[in-house]
Amino acid sequence: MLIDWPKFIVALILLLSPTSLLHGKKVCFRPISGEWERHWMQIFTLGSHTIDLARAAAGAWFLAASLQTAPGARGLLRYGVIVTEASVFAVAVALQTLICKEKGEANAPFAFLIGLTAGFIPPVIAGFALAVAVVAAAGSGVPAAFFPVLGLAISGMGFLFTGKKYLFDLATVSCCALLPWLLSLLFSRELMIAYRERRADESRSSGSTSRSPFR
Repeated sequence: MLIDWPKFIVALILLLSPTSLLHGKKVCFRPISGEWERHWMQIFTLGSHTIDLARAAAGAWFLAASLQTAPGARGLLRYGVIVTEASVFAVAVALQTLICKEKGEANAPFAFLIGLTAGFIPPVIAGFALAVAVVAAAGSGVPAAFFPVLGLAISGMGFLFTGKKYLFDLATVSCCALLPWLLSLLFSRELMIAYRERRADESRSSGSTSRSPFR
């Protein structure tokens, strides 16, 4: 396996830095199982979600660009690239999920997985798979369904559009999409989403004196 080390190191920095490093004192958390309607703006205006999406997409691109199968590779050596990619992605998603500033809980890395999917697999497959996952999660009222549905949709859309052409790449991202949901079950942690704390004037206008309106 041939490695472009500068690109590989950039990919590791982008992918393996836990999202909790971006959460300052004014960031609050809420379970993804609760109602979101009144608080969309606090969630979407939190800059760390945008950063997560961008760094995951860029990290996935840099990782793919940094690895090549060596000419003449035989046997298991032919799978060195896909094994490395799968390992880095799996560790990255696990870090984003399990390292959470809300003690005893887990992050729901929606933005990170959207970026990872968009940055690593063909755009048509990524677009349709993400659309299916978003619609399923929103329509069912179960936000956690986003992760297993995305995993299944990536494999299904990939086979539909390209057959077995991107089999290993699609399987890698599909498995990683399932990880947040599986890890939350395995470690009995509730998936949480970060949001921007309301400013004092916003809190007064809503008649709330609590720091977190979700808990």
